[in-house]
Amino acid sequence: MPSLDNLYQSKQFKNLQVFAVNMEKTNALKTKKFFNSLNIKKLGIFFDSNLNFVKKFKLKGVPTTILINKKGEEFARILGEVDFMDKNFLNWLLKYD
Repeated sequence: MPSLDNLYQSKQFKNLQVFAVNMEKTNALKTKKFFNSLNIKKLGIFFDSNLNFVKKFKLKGVPTTILINKKGEEFARILGEVDFMDKNFLNWLLKYD
């Protein structure tokens, strides 16, 4: 989460939007405390307690990162943890900005 928040704050990307989706039962206070404990500054908190997002994107595990282009098309999917501030990842992602 911290590296995702750092990516979202990065000045390298002009058109980047990041949505962190919580698929647990809605508990805004618990989630806010979790974000605060990780010093998350920009990421918003979105809840999908009905699992609509899970169904639409056919998620099989968490964490899952889905990258969508300006046309609304999925162009990549990452299963598991990733360092969003890794130079190789950033250079790759800059091709899509």
